[in-house]
Amino acid sequence: MAEDYEDKLEPKPKKKHGLMEVERYVPSKETVRKRSSNILFIVLLLALILVGVYGYYWTQSDSGGRTLSNIGSKLSEYNPLSWYTRQIDTAKEKTGNIWYAKTNNTKTGIIFEGFDFVGSAELPKGSPIILRYDLSLENTQVEELPLEVSCNIKNNDEISAEILPSNPVIISGKSITENIRCRIPKEQADKLEAKTHQVEGSVKFPFETKDVSLKVYYTSEKVDKEFLDKEDFFDYYDIEEDLPIRTQYNGEPIEIGIGVNSENIQPIVLSQDNLPLIGISLTNRWEGTMMNLSDFTITLPKGLEINKELSQNPNVLCPFEKSRSGKTTTEFVASSEYIKEITINRDRSFTFECWLNVEEDLLGNAIYTTKEYKASVKYKYELPKKAISLTIKAI
Repeated sequence: MAEDYEDKLEPKPKKKHGLMEVERYVPSKETVRKRSSNILFIVLLLALILVGVYGYYWTQSDSGGRTLSNIGSKLSEYNPLSWYTRQIDTAKEKTGNIWYAKTNNTKTGIIFEGFDFVGSAELPKGSPIILRYDLSLENTQVEELPLEVSCNIKNNDEISAEILPSNPVIISGKSITENIRCRIPKEQADKLEAKTHQVEGSVKFPFETKDVSLKVYYTSEKVDKEFLDKEDFFDYYDIEEDLPIRTQYNGEPIEIGIGVNSENIQPIVLSQDNLPLIGISLTNRWEGTMMNLSDFTITLPKGLEINKELSQNPNVLCPFEKSRSGKTTTEFVASSEYIKEITINRDRSFTFECWLNVEEDLLGNAIYTTKEYKASVKYKYELPKKAISLTIKAI
C-alpha cells in the first residue's frame, strides 16, 4: 500500500512532441482584447487620413471653396464675440429709463428673404453676373415707397454694379411685384480674379411707426389720500386694465414705448410736488439698423404742455417744439438738429424724456380723468446684408 501511495505522488512526465508535431498556441483573453484595440485604432487612423486628404482636395475645389465661403458668411452672423459685445452695449443703455410696448411676434414692413444667382454660381472670367432679390411686403400697404437696393463684391471697391429696373425701386400697394435684379456687366466682371468671391446684397427703405398711443389716468391728491390708502386705484373704481399700461407694438422695425414715470405707475396724482413726465423709448426690434430719424412727433391732450424750463428743451433728451395747436390736442415735433444723427442697432433703445405742465382745471369736477399720449416716428432702416459665394474660373 505504501508503494502504491508513493507511485501516486510521482509527477507525471511531460508529453514529448516529435519532430513533425507542433503544440497549439491559445492566446489569452487580455491578448485578444489588446490586439482588437490596436486593429481598431489603425483602421480609425487610416480613415482619418483618408478623410483629411479628401477634405483638403475638396476645399481646393471650386464647389468646396464656395461652400466654405457660404458657411463662413452664415457663421459670421452668429459670432459669439459680436453677440457678447452687443449684450454689453445693451446693458449699458438699460441703466436709464426704457419703456417697452406690449409684445407682438408679427412683422410689418419689408422682408429680405433671399439673394441668389440667376443661373450658375460658377462662371468663366468676364461673364456678366446677375443676381435676384427675394423681397416681400408684410402686413402693411405703402404708396410710392423708395426701396434702395445695392450689391457689391465684398472687400472689392473697384467693381460697380447696377440695379434693375431702377434704383431706388418705387413700390406701391400691398406686395412687391417688381422683378429686382443686380447686374455686374462684362467689363466689370472681367476685373475679378479667378477664385471664389463673396457677393453682398443690401436693402434700405424709409418707414414709419405711427399713431402709437398710451392711455393715461389722472386723479387728484385729495382722492389719492382719502380713498386709496389701502386699496388699488383700479380695483377701487372697478377699472379693468392690464397693468402696467403700455403701448401696443405692431411689428414695425422700431417699437415705440411711452411711459409716465420711471416705474410707469398709474394713475398720475396731480399735486404741486408731482410734475408729470412723458418718456418715449425707441427700440430696434428687427435684426438690422435704424440709420437715422427723419421725423418724430408727439401729440398731447389739451391742458398739457412741455415744461420748457425744467426740460430745458429743445435738446437731445427733449428735442420737441410746439408745431400745432388744435381744439383737443397739441402737437410737438422734434428738431432735426437733435435727431438726424441718431442710429439704433439691433436690440438697442434710445429714450427721450420731457417734463410737463398741467392746467389746474384738467380734472374739473371729476374724480379722475383719462387722457391719451401719441407718438409717431419716421426713419430709414437697413436690413441685414445677405452674402453668397461666386466662383470665377480662369479661361
